[in-house]
Amino acid sequence: MKSKTGIIMMILGAMMVAAALSLAAYNYHEDKVAGETAVSILDELEKAISDNAKQQAAEGTVTIPGQKVQQAYEATDHVIVNKDSLVSVSEDEESKKPRSIYVSYHYYVGIISIPELGIRLPVLDSYEGDNLTYSPCLYSGYADGQMIICAHNYNSHFGRIKELSAGSRVIFTDIFGNEYEYTVEDIEIVPGSDSNKMESGEWDLSLFTCTFDGSDRVTVRCSREDAD
Repeated sequence: MKSKTGIIMMILGAMMVAAALSLAAYNYHEDKVAGETAVSILDELEKAISDNAKQQAAEGTVTIPGQKVQQAYEATDHVIVNKDSLVSVSEDEESKKPRSIYVSYHYYVGIISIPELGIRLPVLDSYEGDNLTYSPCLYSGYADGQMIICAHNYNSHFGRIKELSAGSRVIFTDIFGNEYEYTVEDIEIVPGSDSNKMESGEWDLSLFTCTFDGSDRVTVRCSREDAD
């Protein structure tokens, strides 16, 4: 009887180890695919941003960090930047200020760079649907105000932001090619159910991702270097 119990326990143990290994392999695969997917769009997005910046400069409507657009935009849903590469710009309904750029069937608000972690990733304009599986996403706000960006805890996305410390640099490049430089001020754990806490405070930029068990949010709070 004891020998049978021992065999059963060994089998159960082996099954648990196999399940853990399978989960680890799956997570590794998901992380790898997510990283490759995000990086694959960078070249096209960077070119689209460059083209957009040139077009806006030629039209006298280019924006500068901390300043408002001087020339009004036409009341259209999108401004085509490059028809051949399916690039267009969406506008904020109230201000008519362009807020995202369309590249390869998705809208992006810019590029997030964290030099200390070797991260440079596109930022989608919404975290709805399965967008987070592709790249970091805008949670709320704009670069010239208070902005929050979220991402999965893949190592290739925001899984390592907990390694940052006060003084670390973060750079956000908007669709006009403007670079907003930030300094990390604080890192906190926000309960996953407390959305008000995530949006509280006067932080210029917040980055967050899930903890390993998914219950809380690792949140990096930053101040913009050129903010008044």
